[in-house]
Amino acid sequence: MKVISDYKELVGKTIAFTHMAQFADQITIATTDKEVLMATFEIGEYDDDFQIRVYREPHVIKKVNEDQYIREQLSELGIFDMEVYNKQQKELAERRKQAAKEFQEKREREMLAKLKEKYEND
Repeated sequence: MKVISDYKELVGKTIAFTHMAQFADQITIATTDKEVLMATFEIGEYDDDFQIRVYREPHVIKKVNEDQYIREQLSELGIFDMEVYNKQQKELAERRKQAAKEFQEKREREMLAKLKEKYEND
């Protein structure tokens, strides 16, 4: 799933799913090429005072995770699967942890070599 960050990116796309419930906090639009846009449309005190706020990826992931209906619909359409996403994030975190561990070990070996050189020559 790719998160669309500007509603203008929807131009020319084929819509696969929308969720605009009457009292919903956000509007959700998903395209056939696995892109999702979530936004709020807020009206101020005056009719001409409005603001469209498009959600960024972390907020979209959070909303999808919290909303069972949207999560199930996106999964059924093959647009986004939260279980697969969570598994990928876990694997990514493990790879980062392993890389950090290897970097730390390398740094410690280099430091040990410098200390050995310094003190064994004395």
